[in-house]
Amino acid sequence: MAGRGELDPRILPVGTTLRFALMVLAMIAASHHMLDVMLGAWAEDDARQACWFAAGLDPEGTVLEQLGVGRDAEAALQACLSASAPPRWWPVPLAMTVLLVSALALYLWLPRRAARRRRLLSPERLDPTGGLRLDLDRLVRRAGLRSVPDFAVDPGRLSAGAVVLGHARRRTVCLYAGLLVAREKDPAMFEAVVLHELAHIRNRDVELGYAVTALWRVFCVLVTLPFLLVYGGSLVAAEFGLFVGADAVFWPAQRAPMVRAVIGAVGLAVLVALARADTLRHRELHADADAVGLGADRRVWTGARDARGRTARGAGGLWAAHPTWSQRRRSLDDPLLLFSLAPLQVALLGAAAMTTGHQLGAVLDSTVATWLAAAPTALLLALAAWRSVAYAEHRGGAGSG
Repeated sequence: MAGRGELDPRILPVGTTLRFALMVLAMIAASHHMLDVMLGAWAEDDARQACWFAAGLDPEGTVLEQLGVGRDAEAALQACLSASAPPRWWPVPLAMTVLLVSALALYLWLPRRAARRRRLLSPERLDPTGGLRLDLDRLVRRAGLRSVPDFAVDPGRLSAGAVVLGHARRRTVCLYAGLLVAREKDPAMFEAVVLHELAHIRNRDVELGYAVTALWRVFCVLVTLPFLLVYGGSLVAAEFGLFVGADAVFWPAQRAPMVRAVIGAVGLAVLVALARADTLRHRELHADADAVGLGADRRVWTGARDARGRTARGAGGLWAAHPTWSQRRRSLDDPLLLFSLAPLQVALLGAAAMTTGHQLGAVLDSTVATWLAAAPTALLLALAAWRSVAYAEHRGGAGSG
């Protein structure tokens, strides 16, 4: 029976998928917000502002000020708004469709690009004796993979690392040249690195890594950057008297909502960045646990030190897409960290749910919008809590044996 605190990586589903779903939810909410703000027709906004002013109302006034206006003004406002052209509904759904299609195309292209841009050599070319191939075959059998991946060596990489390339039908474990040097001096490190990469194949999270990269790049290039250039640039220009998309007459009333929109967009982009980093870190930490479970020497992680004193302390550790050695050792010492419901996940879930509900509430009935925002959030929260409880019960049962 396994001892208390030891991890059997096969008893529970991997939590990386849960974190990926959370990233997708946060990205959709952020993208919808930015695209809705950026693609909103400024001419239509000016027309609505004109209706408010014509009725004697201040769009940015307090509730008490608006209540003090007579019913005639309110009726005039509603009549003016009804006569105005209805806002166009199709730009944002069309932009979201383009966004997702672009992410899918990039996801399909990334594995091919990663394999083609490297000048890889076969292990037999660097080790004609066949010893390297025998060691690799032995590690593949230990990992219990259904299909044997290809192996190659990147002579341009001098670090003692490796990476998995390719798509599901043809995996290639690319060994760095520095790892072959380490194989002679430290066989335990060689085995640990190779088993770590084979664990990624076992966990089927190689595609997930490509998906995270594709979504993040598309989000940055097609959503965040255009928003900052178009909408943020318009705000900055208006502050200096260069009105782009905002008439000078209506600028004082438009300043506050534009500032709120920019602050909200920056906050949502931060949430997406945190969810991305959390997903990639967890992917690596779970591969570490699997490698140790497959027989990798734990001392490889114990003896490693972070470069330049980099640690996981402070908020800086939340942004890193790759875990530090201190984070790796802590997750191996206490595997509950891989299955527990982290505070970051709860915060991201809450923020994504509120943003999604607000965005949907602008185009749907409030009850429908609430259910659409709450249902996926509640499902992700329930799955995360179930994993935490299930692993806690497993660890207690294992220790009682």
